[in-house]
Amino acid sequence: MARPILLLVFILGFLSSQAQGPYPLVDVLGAPNVVNVNLGDDFTIIIQLDAQDAFVTVADIFMTFDPAKVQVNNTAYASGSSLNIQTFPPELDNVNGNWGRGGFGFSPATTLFDQLIIECTAIGGGNSLMEHVTIGVKRTLLAYGGEDVTGTTEPIQINITGYDCPALSVNNGDPCQIGSDIGEYVNCDCEVYDCAGVPDGTATLDDCGVCDSDPANDNTTCLDCAGVVNGTATLDDCGVCDSDPANDNTTCLDCAGVINGTSTLDDCGVCDSDPANDNTTCLDCAGVINGTSTLDDCGVCDSDPANDNTTCLDCAGVINGTSTLDDCGVCDSDPVNDNTTCLDCAGVVNGTASIDDCGVCSGGDTGVIPDQSCTDCEGVVNGGALPGTPCDIEGIAGVYGSDCSCLTLPVGNIDGSVDWNVDCGSRSITIEIYGVDEPHLNETFYTMIDANGNFTSPDFLTGTYNVLIKVEGYLAKMLPAQVISSGVNTIDFGHIIAGDLNESNSVNVFDVSTMSAAFGSTESSPSFNFIADYNCDGSINVIDVSILNSGFGMVGDTVNP
Repeated sequence: MARPILLLVFILGFLSSQAQGPYPLVDVLGAPNVVNVNLGDDFTIIIQLDAQDAFVTVADIFMTFDPAKVQVNNTAYASGSSLNIQTFPPELDNVNGNWGRGGFGFSPATTLFDQLIIECTAIGGGNSLMEHVTIGVKRTLLAYGGEDVTGTTEPIQINITGYDCPALSVNNGDPCQIGSDIGEYVNCDCEVYDCAGVPDGTATLDDCGVCDSDPANDNTTCLDCAGVVNGTATLDDCGVCDSDPANDNTTCLDCAGVINGTSTLDDCGVCDSDPANDNTTCLDCAGVINGTSTLDDCGVCDSDPANDNTTCLDCAGVINGTSTLDDCGVCDSDPVNDNTTCLDCAGVVNGTASIDDCGVCSGGDTGVIPDQSCTDCEGVVNGGALPGTPCDIEGIAGVYGSDCSCLTLPVGNIDGSVDWNVDCGSRSITIEIYGVDEPHLNETFYTMIDANGNFTSPDFLTGTYNVLIKVEGYLAKMLPAQVISSGVNTIDFGHIIAGDLNESNSVNVFDVSTMSAAFGSTESSPSFNFIADYNCDGSINVIDVSILNSGFGMVGDTVNP
C-alpha cells in the first residue's frame, strides 16, 4: 500500500507551485544521433537522459518522424531505466508520423542512462529527421521538484540509402521533366503538369502571364494604350498617352489642381469656380483690401493687437463676462452666493468657529470648548470606552457603568487537552472564544501545548461560548456551547486531524506538495520540516505520508459570524 501514496506525493510534488529550485537541466540524447541504413532495414534508436549532477522524476517523450520514410514498430522502456513506471498509455501513429511515451520514478544524479528503445524500419529512400515535440501539452518534458528541467532535446538524423524506384535511381516525389513540361515521380512514373497544374493538361502561359487553354485571347490582356504588348504607355486624365509618368495629368490642371477644372485665382489669392465672390475674401474690418485691422471680442476694430480684448474684461478675466468680486473676495457670476463663501459654522463672516471631532460647532464666538462633548469613560475623544463595554481594575475584568465607574465581573479560564504524541514535545496553539447566540469573536489567545497535550488559556468573562482551537499543522476543532464558570474549567478536545501543513485549515494538494518537498529528509537535512514529521521520529517517511493521507480532503471547523 506504500506505492500509491508515494505516487500521489511525487505527482503532486511535480505539479505544485511551491517546489524548491532552480534545479540543473537534463539533456535528451539519441544513441546514435545519426543513423545510416539501407531501404528495408530494421534499426533501433535508444533515447538517453544525461542527468549529470541532476535529478528527474517525470519523463514524457514525444517525437515526430516522416511516415513516408520511417515506420516505428514499437517503443519500450530500456532495461535498468529508473523512470519506468507508466504515466499514460504509449502512443504510436505511423500515418501522421508521431509517437509518445511517459514514465516516472526517480533518477540518480551523475548518471547517463537509457530511457526508451525505439524499434524502426526504413520504408522510403532519402534523409529524414526524428525530432522532439517542444510545444503544446503533449511534448518532450522532464520534471523534478515541480520544475521543468528539460535541457537540450537532440534530433536524430536518419539517412536511408536506396531508391523507391531502383530502375530509375529516383524516389517518389523527386522532380522530373518531359520536354519542357515539369512534373514529379508518382508510383515511379513521371507525371507532368500544364501551367494550371493539371496532369497532361492543354493550358499554356501567354506573354501576358495568363494561363488558359483558349489561344484566341493570347496576349490580349496586357496591351497598353499604344497597342504594345506589355507596353508601359498609359492614358492620363488629360487624354495624353505616353510612357512618361512625370507629365501625367499636368496639361489640363486648373488653379486648384483639378484636372480639367474651372477654378480661377482672384486678386485675394482665392482659387474657386464662383466669380461672384472674387476679391471679396480679403477685406479687413475697416473695409480695406488686404488691410491689417481686426475686430476684437470687445467689438473694437483697429490694427493694434496690443489692446485687443482689454476693454471688456470682468474680474475673472473673461471677455464680456458677468462675474463680480464680492466681499469674501470671490469672483463669480452668481449673485445668489455673494458673501456666502466665508461664513464659519456659526454663520459669522470670516469667523474662526469650526466643527470639532464631536461634530459640534465650537471655538470662535460660540463659547463652546472643542471636543468636550464626546469624550469616553477614559477621556478619549470619540473613544470606545463607553458604558456597558469591558474594563479592568488591576487585572480583574469588568464593564463600565452609566457613571463610567468600572464594575468587576466573574472570570474563568480553560485547562484544556488534546490527544498528543509525547515525542512531539510542545507546539503552538490558537484559542478563539465565540458568542453562541451571536457568533462573533470575543477573545483570541495564543499559547503552547506541552508534551502531554495540555494547555491553559488566560482568564476571560464567564458565560456560554463556542470554543475553537487550532494546533500548528492540524485542522481546527470546535466544541460548541461550552459553559465557562468562575475559576478553572477542564475541557478535553480529544483527537485532532493532522495534515494542514500550510495552515489553510484544509488538507489538500498544497499540503501534499509541501510533504513531497521534505520527503526523505531527516532532522539534519536542510529540507527537513518538523511540522511534517507527524510521528515525530526525526525523519519524513511513508508513515508521515499515511498520516497526512488519512486526512486528505478534510476541512477544519469554523465559526462564521
